[in-house]
Amino acid sequence: MPTLCPNCRIALPAPGNRCPACGPVITAAPAAPAPPALEKRLDPAAASWIRVEERGQTLVLRWRWFQWGHIVIALGVAVFLVFFVLSVLMAIAYGTGPRAVPAIWLMPLALGSATGYLGYRTLADLLNSTTLTVTPGDALTVRHGPLPWPGNATWPAARLTQVYCVATKSYRTSEGRDFSKPYFVFSLHALLTDGTSARISMGPPVTDTDLPRRLERLIERHLGLPDRPVEGEFVCATDRAPAR
Repeated sequence: MPTLCPNCRIALPAPGNRCPACGPVITAAPAAPAPPALEKRLDPAAASWIRVEERGQTLVLRWRWFQWGHIVIALGVAVFLVFFVLSVLMAIAYGTGPRAVPAIWLMPLALGSATGYLGYRTLADLLNSTTLTVTPGDALTVRHGPLPWPGNATWPAARLTQVYCVATKSYRTSEGRDFSKPYFVFSLHALLTDGTSARISMGPPVTDTDLPRRLERLIERHLGLPDRPVEGEFVCATDRAPAR
């Protein structure tokens, strides 16, 4: 590879020659910069919430589900719990005895179901994290915990041919008005050697592209998979051309 002038980037015949364009003498070829560590290749803002470890040939990616908005949700669950306790006391007072009203037990049943679901979901958001382990020649593994959560899976690395991001469009009402506001939920998928696709669970629904696209790049880089278009893949305007 020819030596380049550090000022004008013109190729020099050999080290020690004067640059024909700008004049300085290049005494030696400039040393190639050392490749940055894996953590340094990540965006500084993302490196604080994605923990990246390299254990020999194994890449371990770990991130917590916690966000500050979950504190507000936890307070809402506490309010639900108070109403649930009050509804149980009311049901005991008016739902028993000779003049009992059996239908009054429907209220604690409904509040109990909602409180149980929201309570478990909120605890998982506060405590859980996802660990994604990538080992070339072995497997790609996803684990959620410490609270049980669906999506734990393992795929042999030899079956993975591509990792890509998918966007699913959904709608929700906005401020009680009579129109729907669209939003996207992003998911991570693996294309397998038999042509099928497997969803790589990231935990709760993800409405931002940063996490799945960052994981896609890290997994493909570690497994040595060349990035190529996949039908149905979500592609940003700044990325390569969409798959046709």
